[in-house]
Amino acid sequence: MPTTKTVAKSTSQLTREQRRLLREIEEIASAINMNHWDILKYDPESRTPYLRLMKDKLVRSEIIQKYTWIDENLTLIITHFYFGRRDPLPKLWRTKRFRIFRHYMMDEAYILGKTRVVDAIGKIPSQIRQKIERINALRNAIAHGFFPGERRQYAKYKKAMYQGFDIYSRQGLQKLQKDFEDVADYLVSRAYGFPRGSLKEAWVSS
Repeated sequence: MPTTKTVAKSTSQLTREQRRLLREIEEIASAINMNHWDILKYDPESRTPYLRLMKDKLVRSEIIQKYTWIDENLTLIITHFYFGRRDPLPKLWRTKRFRIFRHYMMDEAYILGKTRVVDAIGKIPSQIRQKIERINALRNAIAHGFFPGERRQYAKYKKAMYQGFDIYSRQGLQKLQKDFEDVADYLVSRAYGFPRGSLKEAWVSS
């Protein structure tokens, strides 16, 4: 855990905007009991339950973030097919036709339905499609069950699994990250025209 002196020194190197964002993150974390750095301030008997809850929230939020990113980029590919790439999205949003398309078609379509549409527009490699389906199944388990390990697909493990590992473990999250990077790299190439592999190279170099 960094000392107060170390934190002060590191924040002094941030811009005003970065310091503001850091302060807001800390305030939000405290408001929703995610301030693990203050665990010693919690009642001793409540520390273990709160730490477990913090871990659960971290993993769930990571899964949901990845799922929504995939969903958004599938939507963008479909948008380009129907509306072209010439007009920027802010301009399209000003048209009734586009708002109906987004609000009553895309917003009400599930991620697997969008995947089938994108596949119809241009064939998605089977490995990428399988990874989208795997992430979707995990997201459904996490989003629709407070105890995901009790769901039917995980009954024999008694915990939410991903690629043979507990999703609440470092190994499970690494498997998820690998699948997500492969899917993201493919979708970025379809949505923005970047060469395959360019997003992976950016992640490796960062």
